[in-house]
Amino acid sequence: RYEVIDTPGMYSMIPITEEEGVTSQLLCREKADIVLHIIDGKNISRMLTMTLQLMDAGFPVILVVNFMDEAVEYGVVINTQLLAEILGIVVIPTSATKGSGLDYVRDAISRYQRPKKKFSMKFSDDIEQGLVKIASKLVGDYGVSSRMVALLLVQKDRAIYDLAWCQESMPEILGIIKDVSDCYEYNMEYIIALERQRNVDGI
Repeated sequence: RYEVIDTPGMYSMIPITEEEGVTSQLLCREKADIVLHIIDGKNISRMLTMTLQLMDAGFPVILVVNFMDEAVEYGVVINTQLLAEILGIVVIPTSATKGSGLDYVRDAISRYQRPKKKFSMKFSDDIEQGLVKIASKLVGDYGVSSRMVALLLVQKDRAIYDLAWCQESMPEILGIIKDVSDCYEYNMEYIIALERQRNVDGI
């Protein structure tokens, strides 16, 4: 038996709407055994960026690529087996309205094991070095990986700032964030989103 929580959709770990904020809080607080990330196969290049964020956050992700029948009609061909090999996670093609693939989802849930090796997204050297430095100075449990906390801090996510403000190392962390930000002309949320999309385009 499983308890399933169907959350509002979100496109980033930095919530914009109140609904996305609810989902973000649930993900960080509930300690889910599995996170089923269900995406629209027709728009896979736009939606995989969230998959990478969930993986970066350390969540146990199973990727469900839905609307596969409609994707074919749109001329989108998705090799889900190759995608699974690249990402290092379970990827299941479905057409939920037709009931196609749902047995595979149930089977994947019952057999789930955390992958030993999964896709690791790499940002530019300046960002990567900053993330490593920030993560090494973090103390406490934020419900996500220290790397994701560092990423959110670099992007100036208010919720994470509020949680991390009591860290003794916060002055040092703020200095690292400034050093990283000074390397770029645009704000870091834009830069990181751009680099994520480039990784997805490569995939």
